[in-house]
Amino acid sequence: MLKVNAKDFKQLLDEFKLSNTMEIIDGVFKFTDDEVIIEQFAPPQICRSKLVLKKEFFIEYEKLENIGIGSISEFVALIGKFKKDIIISVEGNLLTISEGKRIVESELVDEQFITDPTEMNVEYTNSFVMPINILKDIFETKSIKENKLTTMTIKTEENKVSYKTKGKYKFSNEFEIEGITEENTSTFGVPFFEALEKFVGKGSKTENLLICIGDNYPLTVIKSGTNYEMTILIAPHNEEEE
Repeated sequence: MLKVNAKDFKQLLDEFKLSNTMEIIDGVFKFTDDEVIIEQFAPPQICRSKLVLKKEFFIEYEKLENIGIGSISEFVALIGKFKKDIIISVEGNLLTISEGKRIVESELVDEQFITDPTEMNVEYTNSFVMPINILKDIFETKSIKENKLTTMTIKTEENKVSYKTKGKYKFSNEFEIEGITEENTSTFGVPFFEALEKFVGKGSKTENLLICIGDNYPLTVIKSGTNYEMTILIAPHNEEEE
């Protein structure tokens, strides 16, 4: 049995599942004595998302058998039907979510029918902490409907990071960030925005992000809290796919 705050749980799962064409379809919650892990690719396999919830994230924690969810979107919607602390339990292939006398039951999916993402070891020599206001600034360029963004390039230099977007309007900006020592440049397509959109959305408590970058290399974005860590990996833009 698990007991957890519905609002906090829903917010993290909503960010984990990404959005639009990058939305993650299914996944398996894997339990250990100390944490719960769910990790999955978005269908085009351009983005990968991983969420680790430490047992301290939960009000009450019990190591359960793995839980296979056939639709992460529907699971998030179910969690959203509750307002306070919920109890999650599993019996056989039946998942039960309850808050007081309000109960919802849902059938689980056997994990053999859910693709298990292979291990990935991506190493970086350049990483830095980026305040969320920089990501919000980037997303402001997307908010103009007529802009129709196609790509965005991120560049790092000593103690600064800059971006440049490509669309009807070409936006660029530069920010000072202490600690950056390497020069790297990588370009990303629309999946960048669809993967990180929830971080700047309503209700998000994101303050800082750890960014790992290389030249024409996947971008890793890490959001950490006291009792959780979310990692999103975004493949660089491939001009041959245009």
